[in-house]
Amino acid sequence: MKYNRMLKRGLAVAAALIVLMLNAVPLGAAGGVFVFSEHLADMYSFGSEKMGLMTMSGEVVLPAEHATVYRFGAEDEGAPELFAVGDTGETREDWYSYALYDAAGKKVTARSYTGFAWLEAGYIAATRGEGDKLVTDILDKTGKPVQEALPAEFVVQGPNGFVSQSGWGDEGIDVVFYDMKWKQIKKLTVDGLYTYNPPIDGKWFLPYREGEKWGYLDDKGEVAIKPAYDYANGFEQGGYAAVEKGGQNTLIDWDGKEVLPLTDGYYLMGGGQFIIESDRETSALIRASDLKEIVPHGVYGTFLLDYSYEDAAASGGSGGDWTAGARKEGGYDFFSADGKKIEAPDAYQVTLGNGYAIVSRGEDYITADNTLLNLSTGAEVPVGAGYGWFDGEDRIVMNDMEEARLYDLSGKEIAKYAMISSMYGTEYFTIQRRRFGQTRYGVIDKDGSVLLEPVYAQLNYDWESGVLAARKGAEEGYITLDGAWIYKHSAYNRLED
Repeated sequence: MKYNRMLKRGLAVAAALIVLMLNAVPLGAAGGVFVFSEHLADMYSFGSEKMGLMTMSGEVVLPAEHATVYRFGAEDEGAPELFAVGDTGETREDWYSYALYDAAGKKVTARSYTGFAWLEAGYIAATRGEGDKLVTDILDKTGKPVQEALPAEFVVQGPNGFVSQSGWGDEGIDVVFYDMKWKQIKKLTVDGLYTYNPPIDGKWFLPYREGEKWGYLDDKGEVAIKPAYDYANGFEQGGYAAVEKGGQNTLIDWDGKEVLPLTDGYYLMGGGQFIIESDRETSALIRASDLKEIVPHGVYGTFLLDYSYEDAAASGGSGGDWTAGARKEGGYDFFSADGKKIEAPDAYQVTLGNGYAIVSRGEDYITADNTLLNLSTGAEVPVGAGYGWFDGEDRIVMNDMEEARLYDLSGKEIAKYAMISSMYGTEYFTIQRRRFGQTRYGVIDKDGSVLLEPVYAQLNYDWESGVLAARKGAEEGYITLDGAWIYKHSAYNRLED
């Protein structure tokens, strides 16, 4: 059984390498690049072979002598400011051997590890090889071991404790459940287990297999739903899970009650507000709260969902009121969870985000006129030609290949440049200005105010905490948003020259 499940778009954290200088000599000592402590900025330059650690004042605390350096837990709330420093091994199996360092360049782990994972309760799960097996040490925020050599290939955290897992195949999977103080509360061996699905409303049911049948364990290792299914998926927002039994695909609730048959096993979950059930040719739109069918089969082929709300909810926001869009002959229709319908006649394609839709009324999106449609009120404002996308919570960018324009959600034009690109994780944008065959880069804020004039030959496109990699004239290095150089050297000579 296959499921077209909701895409979980999270950001990959480890070693987020940014393309910086395509034609420049690599930055840093010995031709290396640096990762900054005291507010992270990962930098990468083609041609660089080594990485190091530098402070915001330009002090090198870890020479650029390592294969990789990245901020551990950069996207995880509460994670300490530690840096994973990796060096290559002699064989493919130990290609990277990592240790943790603090912002002063001091090594804080006594051993080297194959990888690290942040646990929200304030621990670091550090995996290493021991003989022919993998074991996991549990470290505190300083890198000091709290538990050593747990027989686990990986450890995950639930709402009330932790679960470790090791083994696979015919010998079974050994699973150990711990409370929040690492006291073992249950140990068992199962034939299959999934621990990747997140807790939903404080509940965490883990699909597990016993023999040929699947059921669910709770986060204490007790059987929550007895094995009775040929296949079982994890529970999703809204409190439903998809299972297969005797060739029939069905959604079940937390009690194991079958609540909704799935025609062909294909479905999407919309933030706990919608269920989209498909028979491959047409789709039905169902409200998740009471399983009421808003739109039946036979009207629309597929529905679109606004996943920006999922991102907002993952960041601690409300997640908004989701809207589902569906293409029909001659346009698009949009539906809210309460059944309200908004039409976009003659729409050829749409892009959803933040409760709005960028609507294109032409097959050639570069030249076609576009509007911004408020999916709550139905109000529509023009935003010109080009391809459009949502940037942040309240801005859109339109690009017609000649110029890019920044708008707010009222349709007001804020800025216009040759190119405008969001600087992820901030409310700033990189801009391009092209004159006399040359391209120069700068930075503006969300209101269009210029923070860095477009005078830089190169400027990195990703920035999180006040450091950018730049090249201007014969100088290259790292700058802050006021244009001050933290560190620089000649673009034509390595530092050691």
